[in-house]
Amino acid sequence: RLVDNLMTNALTLGAQMEKKAIDTEVILASVSSQNLG
Repeated sequence: RLVDNLMTNALTLGAQMEKKAIDTEVILASVSSQNLG
């Protein structure tokens, strides 16, 4: 469930940032927004 939420958030953030690939920047932003790190 945690990974699912993290990836869903990363995909959403990636789309908002107009990224063509989900990179480290997007994953770190996703982790940060979920208060995991």
